[in-house]
Amino acid sequence: MDIACYITPAEVQRSLGIVCTGYGFSSLKKNSCPPRDLGCYAAVWISQGSGWLETSATRQPLELTEGSVFWLFPGVTHTYTPNEVGWTEHWVLFEGKLAQNFEQAGLLSRTIPVRNAAGSVAVAELFSQIKKDFAKAGPHTAVLSGMLVGRLIAEISSLENSPSDESNTMTELVKQVMGWLGEHSGEEIDFEAVALSKGLGYSTFRRYFKQISGLPPREYLQSLRISHSKQLLVFTADNIKQIAAKVGFKDPYYFSRVFHAEVGLSPTDFRLQQQLWSPGMGLAEKHVEQ
Repeated sequence: MDIACYITPAEVQRSLGIVCTGYGFSSLKKNSCPPRDLGCYAAVWISQGSGWLETSATRQPLELTEGSVFWLFPGVTHTYTPNEVGWTEHWVLFEGKLAQNFEQAGLLSRTIPVRNAAGSVAVAELFSQIKKDFAKAGPHTAVLSGMLVGRLIAEISSLENSPSDESNTMTELVKQVMGWLGEHSGEEIDFEAVALSKGLGYSTFRRYFKQISGLPPREYLQSLRISHSKQLLVFTADNIKQIAAKVGFKDPYYFSRVFHAEVGLSPTDFRLQQQLWSPGMGLAEKHVEQ
């Protein structure tokens, strides 16, 4: 059985950033998709079967195996072909500024459009929920499904694409360092020494760390420190100077500037906005801020 459903979202829905405009499903499909280009983005999941994908953004045909997900991009000519047995495909069309932002951030790649999602329960569940949303066809389907596509992009971007022994080793190494940083984020960290302890030069370590964590080591450490400071601001009555020292900032004024740049609020304003204690508990003594 084949299914194809389409939606034309209202302009106010499009302004939210990402919306779904179509969903489809084909079982044991054997015919090829003729060369074409879309005016929107698409995600296609091959839940059964195998075949090939060709696009104008890649130099050669790309193999599609069971569990593959591939992205299609606006203005990129493409064609795809199941093997002789046929395949089962699920597809979703989406568009919006947020989709473009995902591409600019590298979560969607025109030159590497295929990802291996074999065995991913999350991917299967997201496509299943999008199918249910379209079956209901309510006034907010485009928005609800669009949010699921955002989650789908994040889930798929976190998957390894045909990982080699080296990439598996580096992923494990970086995860170890990330866990260690979580326990020692308030300390002074020498990342060159950390890299050396793992048998790597700093530039190589930094490249793998950014690739796997999404941030360079020092920026990742800073994000941990800011997150920890938020917890202290909400759950303790420590003053700003004490909190800055606990999370690894020697200068409380510099901490306040960094916090404001990252969060958009001063530490004191964040505390006043998010505080969870009762009025009788009181606040800390005078805060040090700039």
